[in-house]
Amino acid sequence: MEYVSLFMGSVVALYLGILTVKSFLFYRICSRYKRQGDYIILDGTITHLHDEKKKAIKGKLEDVSYPQYSTSVNGLDLIYTSVVKHLNKKIGDTAELKYNSKTGLIWIDKDLKMLKSVIVMRILMIVGIALITMLMFFI
Repeated sequence: MEYVSLFMGSVVALYLGILTVKSFLFYRICSRYKRQGDYIILDGTITHLHDEKKKAIKGKLEDVSYPQYSTSVNGLDLIYTSVVKHLNKKIGDTAELKYNSKTGLIWIDKDLKMLKSVIVMRILMIVGIALITMLMFFI
């Protein structure tokens, strides 16, 4: 039984670790382009809401989803799906997208700010899972 808990804890921690590294790399690359001013500002419109759910937050029922923005530049259609969940977004809402034409990378500044807290939460979850797994293995 101990080995099963060790294996399952390792699998979950590895999955969260991969997600954390992926999010951290996205954050670092976008932050570097933002610092260098190597981007074009575009207006994006929400065309689709992914994983839309209603959640009770502070006593109110809120819509939570990953909005998908679309815009075009020089005849090229660009689509950006948010990397963090947003509250109460509606189809047709607009946002200011940053676009790096060299790499094709698109981001929103608000997403980068929210992504910091997501990365910290994932790291804390990995540490917690590792501690629980070790306790289950050694007890």
